[in-house]
Amino acid sequence: MSFEAFAWAARQRVTSTQKLVLLMLAERHNKDTGQCRPSHDTLADDCGLSRRSVIDQIQKLAQAGYITILARANGNVKLANQYLLNFHFGIQAKPKAPDHDPYLVVNDVHHGVVQEIPPVVNVVHQGGAPVAHKPGRKPGREPKSRKKRARAPTAHPADLDFSTWPTPPSPQVLADWLQLRRNRRAPVTPTVLESFGAELHQAAALGFGVDDCLRKCCNRNWQGFEAAWLERELTTTNRPTGGTHAIRRESPAERVMRLALDGERADAERGAVIDGDAHPLGPHG
Repeated sequence: MSFEAFAWAARQRVTSTQKLVLLMLAERHNKDTGQCRPSHDTLADDCGLSRRSVIDQIQKLAQAGYITILARANGNVKLANQYLLNFHFGIQAKPKAPDHDPYLVVNDVHHGVVQEIPPVVNVVHQGGAPVAHKPGRKPGREPKSRKKRARAPTAHPADLDFSTWPTPPSPQVLADWLQLRRNRRAPVTPTVLESFGAELHQAAALGFGVDDCLRKCCNRNWQGFEAAWLERELTTTNRPTGGTHAIRRESPAERVMRLALDGERADAERGAVIDGDAHPLGPHG
């Protein structure tokens, strides 16, 4: 085995089957004499392939320019081919010419080879300069397929219709709320704006502005919104919870009722004063 031939074969960028055949040819290459004459059966046994597969891979290697096939015969008896490893592919090296072989066939009809091996020339692409062909296959990494996660389409504030809301939100609060919707992959559609508008009107009756509601959505990471969530906070009773007391907030309806009762109480007190002034001495005076 020639270490130089084996190292050259190992560096070639060919298919796995072709590289296996090329390595077995290099393993049978004699570095001193340049002889490399394994039979097809021997190569098939070395590679663990069928004889037909070995013949096919040898032809492909020869067509690509990695090896040169020299037919041999003794009279009418065909002998094992002589294979030249073209070291000027990949790692530049001058191939070792085999010793004189009287059985080499010159201008063989089936193989079309001659005793003198011309250098590999790429006339079309290199202007006739004798240069080595590039390897038949370049290595590369297959791109990893990545599943893209769907994201909510970006909504522009100028395209949003807040006519169903009590008042338009402030720019900064709106920007924070839109970012929350994007993070939750929840698009802001006209239906969403209309639904929010109905809830915001109910929240306004409870004393909460549009910015207050959107801030609570951002602070509590609410994708949706219902005025009932805020109403539950207003109806919290004054009771100790973990050492603190929750303060009950008066609803607008309760405030109206309280003012009405205060008005009736004030009218009753004024009537009593007037009656007292009309009868200063009482019923028996």
